[in-house]
Parts: sequence; structure tokens; C-alpha cells
Amino acid sequence: MTNNEIIAEFTVDDGWNFDSRKGSNQFWCTDEACRSKCKEQIKPKNFTYVHGDFILVVTMPIHDSFNKYPDLWSCEAFNNETSLRAEAALFARERLNELFREDNFTFGLLILDTCFNTALTQKLLTDVLNGTTEYCNEEHCLDRSKIVGLIGDYSSHISTTVCTVFSKSSID
Repeated sequence: MTNNEIIAEFTVDDGWNFDSRKGSNQFWCTDEACRSKCKEQIKPKNFTYVHGDFILVVTMPIHDSFNKYPDLWSCEAFNNETSLRAEAALFARERLNELFREDNFTFGLLILDTCFNTALTQKLLTDVLNGTTEYCNEEHCLDRSKIVGLIGDYSSHISTTVCTVFSKSSID
């Protein structure tokens, strides 16, 4: 594979499109050398925002762990398996939008990377609810009034944190 070959593309409407002849594993930056190059060039976001008329907040780990003190709020160890859950969430959004196409509205997503960290999860959700952080993609920023629900983490300690934070909000 040369440096100029495209093996995957992402669009808001279509999600990930992998060139199966080249293998999807080559797309993810999973070895240490690749991750250090990426860190030098790009500061990874701990969220993905996909615009819609109604927004579902999704909490899930994309990374296995979080950094040690003093940088407690960023994630490190990328996990291929858990990243597939984010792709599954995007696929579920597409299916929902197909089901509700006749009703003339769309669902969007705010996917938050919890890193299996309850403190980080609480911070992210508090930021979402209080509007202290802007969550934007290339075209739109999150309008908190459009949040209609939450799809929680599969980890029980994260789900407990999510329930605690959202029980104090107006979102069901």
C-alpha cells in the first residue's frame, strides 16, 4: 500500500466505506509508531457529532484506558473492538433515519468516548448538559435543546455514572 491510497472514507450520510481489497485493519492507527506520529499531528477528539433534528447521546469506550495524573481527561490505548461499537451506533442511526424518513425528520448522534473512566464520563456529560463545551462537526454544532435521549455504556460503573448525571436533567 502506498501513502496515497485511500482504503476508507467517511461521510455523514454514508458512514465508513472500506475498500475490502485493502483490508479495514490497515485504516486504524493501532501500532505504537503510528500512534506517536498521529499524536504529533492531530489532537484526538473524545467525541463524534453527527447532526440531526433530534440528537441521541451515546456513551461508549473507544479507548481502553486514560492517562495518569496530571492529564486525566484524555484517552490513550485505542481499541479496535470497541471502536466497532461506534460504527454500529452510526449504522443504527442510518436505520432509524430510514424508518422515520416519511415523518420528515432525522436522528443525529453525539458519541462520547468514556475510556472506561467514570470521572471522564461525568465530566463529558456535565459539559453536554451545561453547554460548557462546544461539540461540532465540520458544518454544525450541537444544539442541546435537540437532545432526546441517551444510549448508555455497556459497562455497569459507567452506566451508573450516566444515570446519576442524567437523572438531574430534563432528558429522559
